[in-house]
Amino acid sequence: MSVTAPSAEVDPAARPARGALVLASASRVRRTLLENAGVVFESEAAAIDEEELRRGLKAASADTGEAATTLAELKARKVSLRHRGALVIGADQILECSGRWFDKPKGLADARADLEALSGREHMLVSRARSSRCQSRAPPSGSAPISSRVSARSFSSASRAITSPSSASRFFRSSIFSAGTARCRREPRLAQVRPVVILGLTGSIAMGKSTAAGAFRRLGVPVHDADRAVHRLFSAGGAAVPLVAKAFPHAVKGGAVDRKALGALVFEDEAALARLESIVHPLVRADEERFLRCQAGRRARLVVLDIPLLFESRGEWRCDAVVVVSAPAFLQAQRVLARPGMTRARLVGILRRQMPDREKRRRADFVVESGLGKRHGLRRIARIVKVMRARRGRRWPPKARFKRG
Repeated sequence: MSVTAPSAEVDPAARPARGALVLASASRVRRTLLENAGVVFESEAAAIDEEELRRGLKAASADTGEAATTLAELKARKVSLRHRGALVIGADQILECSGRWFDKPKGLADARADLEALSGREHMLVSRARSSRCQSRAPPSGSAPISSRVSARSFSSASRAITSPSSASRFFRSSIFSAGTARCRREPRLAQVRPVVILGLTGSIAMGKSTAAGAFRRLGVPVHDADRAVHRLFSAGGAAVPLVAKAFPHAVKGGAVDRKALGALVFEDEAALARLESIVHPLVRADEERFLRCQAGRRARLVVLDIPLLFESRGEWRCDAVVVVSAPAFLQAQRVLARPGMTRARLVGILRRQMPDREKRRRADFVVESGLGKRHGLRRIARIVKVMRARRGRRWPPKARFKRG
């Protein structure tokens, strides 16, 4: 995937076009839908390799909903880097039939072959939309998933009207998109699950967050660890490996991402770091949503999202409450400098990119002091679990309303 660095695309002297709407797509169908609705907008293609991304996501065992969500968010984020202050909408649809994902046909023969494969079979069209605003205080928001089941019988007879590659592609996209928007319904897995209370867990480096996460697990609370998710994505066969290989060729060795080499490339380069985050964040979010669906299916009452940069990535908006693990600065430095290869200069660089501990404490719903001993921390966490289990979740499943076309 070719993700361009933000500093190379955004004009520093440009004024943010706050309030403007940008569609991250070159699709004629999507543009026509917005134009017919009287919406004033600009459009720009995200210029990503969708086919390769879909292959990587499918190899990582992502379902169609997760893949479409990841692609929609990636499109929105990439285009938002070039439109500061504007609200950028990214959308993606994936058509699935008998486990096969259908890509947009490249010509007449491909279109007819796809229509023949779909003819007489039930298939599912999954649509996702996500929005992003670069340099805005408003958290990224997106529509909840929508899907549709339609029959392809009518497509077979209509294929006779296809006379050229362009008309084949146009017919296929408009037919599928129209059917999906006309017959959309909420995805059952999200509409039928009970609310889950989501507790965000965060803290600066060496504050004791991993120990706190272990305490939550001991108390029977499922924990999603964002760092572990990144490790899986970077390991051999991970969905992030081909994407990182395109953006940072020297950081991939033996079919896996070399985290040390990658860290050296992005540590002092803000543009490279932003490029890496635009690759990794949507994939971690997809893994997080898969975790939430799984726990909702198991009827979990409370779950924890362990996210190191929760406030920095504005992730608190998708949590019902936030726990910050904190410790005195001298203890934090002592813990960090005891790690192999860590220096004080490196610690200063890491802290520069993180929100100050005092600000995190101010924003938190609960604070766990890790410097007072494990027993104190465990008692505090047990109390938090008791309080949160008595609450009702308001963030999951996502609430959404759809207008039927």
